[in-house]
Amino acid sequence: MITCRVVLTNEQNILEIGEDLLHRVMTAACRELGQSLSVSVALILDDAMADLHVRFLSIEGPTDVLTFPYDKEPELTEPGLGEGEEGVDVALDGEIVISTETAVREAGKVGIDPVVEVCLYAVHGVLHLLGHDDHDPDDFLVMHAVETEVLRNELGIDPRILSEEQVTLARRKRGK
Repeated sequence: MITCRVVLTNEQNILEIGEDLLHRVMTAACRELGQSLSVSVALILDDAMADLHVRFLSIEGPTDVLTFPYDKEPELTEPGLGEGEEGVDVALDGEIVISTETAVREAGKVGIDPVVEVCLYAVHGVLHLLGHDDHDPDDFLVMHAVETEVLRNELGIDPRILSEEQVTLARRKRGK
């Protein structure tokens, strides 16, 4: 069974995001790719994101989402993530850090709900942790097609990423 375990840390106060909603879209992304994942998700503001962006990528200013894959080492665990069992430690596959401030700003530019934008960033982070990249044009198309499909199927919304023709082309490239 494909699962997605999410440990949420909310360090922002400008957007109310339900952990259940993030878990739902992230699990849908895992199911779409046929891979399970245990991940920490941090919701932060632009100042904190800008610090991480320069520290880890040497790029000034905030960004929407950063992903940090973890090695499978015993010290990289989160206590109590087992199937309802207290004290069970589960190794985390990585961390996704999302700037809700950027989400609010970007959502406003295109006229969508900022919560949907955060869901998009969460799915984007899952795809990166599961091995997808979006630097090459073909990979970009495939990755964003998966994002579009997941959000359309799970939330019934079009996250404004790709046209239907682009999604169809990307499905062909993925062999679906």
